[in-house]
Amino acid sequence: MCKKVILKEEVMSGNMEDVPPQYTPLGDSLKALEVLIVGESQQGKSTLIKQLNRYSDQPNIDIGIGHGNLACTKVVRQYTIATELTRHQLVSPDGRPIEGLDYTELCDLDRTEAKVVPIAQQQPGQLLNFNFIDTPGLDDSDGEDIELMAAIIGRLGEISHINAVIYVRNINKPFSKSFKQFFSYIQRSLPSLSAGLIIVHTCFTVQKVAEFLDDSKNLAALKRDAFKAATSLELMHFFMDSEPSKYSPLAVLESLNSCYKLLSYLSSQRPLPIAGLRLLKTANMANYDSQVIATLMELKLNLQQEWNAANAQKSANDQRIYSAQLEITKLNRKLAKSRDRLSRLESGPDIVLGSRAVAEDYSWQAEVKLGSRQVDYIAECPIAYVTKTANGGSHWQDEVLQGNVWSAVITSSSFRDLGGTATLYARSKDKHWIEIKQLKERCVEYEEQILYMERSLQGDGGDDVKLKVVGDNVDRVGSLVDTLKMEKFDIGLYNDLRRFYANRHRPSRDEIKEFVQAYDKGVAKLIN
Repeated sequence: MCKKVILKEEVMSGNMEDVPPQYTPLGDSLKALEVLIVGESQQGKSTLIKQLNRYSDQPNIDIGIGHGNLACTKVVRQYTIATELTRHQLVSPDGRPIEGLDYTELCDLDRTEAKVVPIAQQQPGQLLNFNFIDTPGLDDSDGEDIELMAAIIGRLGEISHINAVIYVRNINKPFSKSFKQFFSYIQRSLPSLSAGLIIVHTCFTVQKVAEFLDDSKNLAALKRDAFKAATSLELMHFFMDSEPSKYSPLAVLESLNSCYKLLSYLSSQRPLPIAGLRLLKTANMANYDSQVIATLMELKLNLQQEWNAANAQKSANDQRIYSAQLEITKLNRKLAKSRDRLSRLESGPDIVLGSRAVAEDYSWQAEVKLGSRQVDYIAECPIAYVTKTANGGSHWQDEVLQGNVWSAVITSSSFRDLGGTATLYARSKDKHWIEIKQLKERCVEYEEQILYMERSLQGDGGDDVKLKVVGDNVDRVGSLVDTLKMEKFDIGLYNDLRRFYANRHRPSRDEIKEFVQAYDKGVAKLIN
């Protein structure tokens, strides 16, 4: 007799958009949910999309599938799926639900003994629109990992928001060195998204599940534990057979219901605005930036020498005045940057603190009473609100939210699956209150310094406009150098910069000038 499959609670976190507490898990049916699918080559990304299309009764969609060591997806592509969320069940030839069989017995059923049918809904389901963005795999057969990641980043820069990122991994593959390198890059380049990654394990066949159950092992639990050991993260995991055998009713059932569970969870994920995301530079990007920085440092030195020479012609008092004016210019630029960061944090998107999931599948054990499960969450800041989903007749009750503590009970109303998710959100200003406090203190310091220096100049206004302009240019160039030295850059700039980052040769003066224009047209004009 096989053991029951029980999935433990799982946790995930990430940033999400500001939504009212009364938000319903199924979201806005008129607004497509944007889902990015990433992973290494030959892990089943395109096959997953194909199966999701079959689930939505769109089986003829043209999706290329790679074979052997050759990846098929070479460019970023988007596939739109419109579907209702529907669960399925096994029934006998006369239409009665099949119950009371263990997993091995269900595996042995053929198409003459069972068929898969949708479970009738009391009310018409809501039609949801998903945009799945299929991306080339890293560690691919051509070895062009940097360019492939750049294509993924560039595609993100072309859309307004992202609801979720799915990382696809073949369940037969170990978490190797190449996986850890790729996943580390995702974590560092998209921290607000990687913390909320959804892991989909492909090739999760009923035969493999049965083999592990015969040895009293839970394959899904083993893979979750292995992922946590490799990444130190607890994320949301789904297990999928994207190519179930058409001769096995159980395989078809499990695949379709896996699609249902995945799409149900995706529909509960709130959109994260793309604007403001900062992405980690690859080694090639950092190298290109260093060559631009060298040119800018030369420009800054020349401007500083020009300013020094012009200022040396002034009287001692005028030199003091123009030096003070230059310092005020620098302080004002620092103040503006700090205020901009402060505004982003105080009014920014809401934050996903984490997610709790309960999934206990007893669909083939009708004699077992599921009962209920207590679910708790303690956050490090006040919880603003919680969104929830429930599967297979389950429902949430006895919910309590007090400050940074949330608890609820999920109950099964039938002898079917006990399953649901709860995602907990915090306001940006509550999550980032320490940095907000530090930024406010910094702004006060800058304001006080500026005020003090302006008062020291009262009645002493330098009238050399050219000298002031040169001084301002010195600071603008220096500020841009500081920006380029940072390991991340604004995602909104990528589409303007991608053609430069794709270059392998040393940039010409004209190319550097064009590159700088994406950041500061005024500075670009200073490059001869």
